[in-house]
Amino acid sequence: MDANKPSAAEAGASRGQFSLLLTRRFSPFFITQALGAFNDNVYRNAVIVLIVFGAPAAEADTLANLGAGLFALPFFLFSAWAGEIADHGDKAALARRIKIAEIGIMFLGSLAIASGAVWAVMAVLFLMGTQSTFFGPIKYAIIPQHLRQAELVGGNGLVQMGTFVAIPAGLMLGGLLAASEPAAARPWLIAATVVGLAAAGYLASRSIPAAPAAPDAGRICWNPVKVVARMGQAASSKRSVLLSVMGISWFWLLGSVVLTQMPNYGNEILNANETVTTALMATLAIGIGAGSMVCEWLSGRRVEIGLTPIGSLGLSVFAAHFALSTMSPVTPAAGFAQFLAAGGWGPAADLFLIGFFGGLYVVPMYSLIQQRTRTETRARVIAFNNIINSLFMVIGAALSILTLVVWELGIPDLFLLLAAINFAVAAFIFWEVPEFVARFMVWCLMRSLYRLRFANLDRVPERGAAVLVCNHVSYVDALLILSVLRRPVRFVMIRRIYDLPVLNFIFRSVGAVPVTRRDDDPHTYQRAFDTLAEALRNQELVCIFPEGHMTRDGKMHEFRPGVLKLLKQAGAPDGACAAPVIPMALQGLWGSLFSHEGRGIFRGGLKWLRAPVKLAIGKPMPAAGLTTRRLFDEVAKLRGERA
Repeated sequence: MDANKPSAAEAGASRGQFSLLLTRRFSPFFITQALGAFNDNVYRNAVIVLIVFGAPAAEADTLANLGAGLFALPFFLFSAWAGEIADHGDKAALARRIKIAEIGIMFLGSLAIASGAVWAVMAVLFLMGTQSTFFGPIKYAIIPQHLRQAELVGGNGLVQMGTFVAIPAGLMLGGLLAASEPAAARPWLIAATVVGLAAAGYLASRSIPAAPAAPDAGRICWNPVKVVARMGQAASSKRSVLLSVMGISWFWLLGSVVLTQMPNYGNEILNANETVTTALMATLAIGIGAGSMVCEWLSGRRVEIGLTPIGSLGLSVFAAHFALSTMSPVTPAAGFAQFLAAGGWGPAADLFLIGFFGGLYVVPMYSLIQQRTRTETRARVIAFNNIINSLFMVIGAALSILTLVVWELGIPDLFLLLAAINFAVAAFIFWEVPEFVARFMVWCLMRSLYRLRFANLDRVPERGAAVLVCNHVSYVDALLILSVLRRPVRFVMIRRIYDLPVLNFIFRSVGAVPVTRRDDDPHTYQRAFDTLAEALRNQELVCIFPEGHMTRDGKMHEFRPGVLKLLKQAGAPDGACAAPVIPMALQGLWGSLFSHEGRGIFRGGLKWLRAPVKLAIGKPMPAAGLTTRRLFDEVAKLRGERA
């Protein structure tokens, strides 16, 4: 196979993303979930706009936040049972039953709006949250049953796209319906719309292919305490996963508070009408969608948690700017364009950028959870994430009521408080898991200095132990490899490189292991092999540069037997090691800034800047019978003529 060509799996995934919309195994489900998200936002925003622009300001604040809290509360109360039921039944049949329930709930919601009874509207919001709670686990669990492994990224991307299109579209339509004339017709227009959308969702769900439970699913556990304990244990198995759950939940707290307060903010602060306020809410949602799509491009369609610090910083900066900015009241405008022309560009831009950086902040953490949880516990971790998300959203509603009603502060004060807390939350997460900051530094360094390509990335397993071996050309070889691979890697490197300023922080954060010559420091030498052997037994990736030193002439040098020693030490009692060995080769680094042939930053021109570099990945090799000579030949073949 030509190393410059993508693998069949990579090519198929890239080619087939949008073609999934033409397949029965994906399209009906996609339409069902998109219509559900659209309908939720139509009804919720219609209700909020009617409340905010039809009730006294103090009462409107309380009711808007109460409605948001009641919608989120079922996610906290019922997610444990929702996950159990989804894992123990046919997910397609469950989706159809939930969509039938949605029709009934929307019919009750129509009656509630027509009656004008606020308590009835609040009860319907709780029922809507309950219906969404039971559909959520189905949405995340059915995709792997209907899509091939190479289609999962594309399928998940389409689902996210559908959701982010549905949110602003639903907000816009809900606001338009709530502001339509004549006023007497509004309840009936809303009723016809939401019941019709629910019916359309049910019709789409009838074509979803069967998705039965796994044969070994066992019996449903109805004890919510026991179920939640299992979920928490699965999520806590890796600290990075647990803190990502907390970071995502904080994002949902921020988003729910901002969306809930926007009608009041537009009415009281910006002097905006229903149509303009709805457009501002849609601007926030569009920003989240744009940030999510840009996140995929910036990360090269891989999990890149280095984008999370960028997102967190931007989120805080623009949330604070949004809160602190003062704007002269504008004459109420009939449309969004008139609002912008009257001086509304500042708030609109801030909301878009809050959403944009929010997308950069949250998408990598979702990907990290999916990547670093075991298949058999992933559903439990996702359900646990939903519970914590809903708990934070309820806390956000309570904090809003406390700030606005009890303390009698303004909505800008609430936004400023949340921006300040966001700095503290981000600082805590990044302090506890410095890998986020380390990956950010790697991302910045690699994309400013090199144009990095790679081939056959799918040869590195998504899960399980493996030993990666690569030629050693420069001081940043490990960082280049780290920036490409989707999984964390335990590197072994010479102590003097490990101790380099700035780079040492990155190496420590990703768990690199320093090593010395056995004669120089026998204790450090043996401890390195003990640590790496234990990492392999824990199903981690380990990377070794078998030459033992950087090349000084651009050529590969003889491989030392350290790889064989590690495989033997990590093996079973009989000496056999199940971990495959994967040869890799870096091309194009010789003569670059960080190689021994590098001429310094200002010598020899700027040819080193954005230099083209390639990482070629070979086929996995079994550990049994492996020799250093055979491994050397495989790496040399991948390396080609250039180092």
